[in-house]
Amino acid sequence: MKQYFSDSFNNMTFTFSFLVLLNVFLNYFVLNRFNNDSLFIISLAFLVIAMTFVGYITGYFDFKSTKVFVIFDLFCKLLIFILTASLIGLISVTLNSILINSMTFIFLYYLNYQLRKKQLEQLANKINKQLKNKPF
Repeated sequence: MKQYFSDSFNNMTFTFSFLVLLNVFLNYFVLNRFNNDSLFIISLAFLVIAMTFVGYITGYFDFKSTKVFVIFDLFCKLLIFILTASLIGLISVTLNSILINSMTFIFLYYLNYQLRKKQLEQLANKINKQLKNKPF
């Protein structure tokens, strides 16, 4: 588990930073007001860690294709996100709020997926380069 969280730290940092900056942007235009910014930051950090833990759990399931895994992982994380965020008061339980937050979540999920894919490609290229340069 420690290795999983270590590997996921870049994505967790990216997600947290993106959401904090989005909140600052929305607060600037008075579209989103939280009475306690510290509570918001702590709740957001809890959500990011919880989503990473959900990803760790869904990683134990075997799927025939990556596409099915990604859809299952996205659905599980989105469901847990909506339930947890509504319980701790980060989002209201209205259709508009759920749709906007779901779209933001899916967009962030896609960005994280692409970031992780790029990181793995870079790692594979480094390994392949090392293997080409190493005499046997």
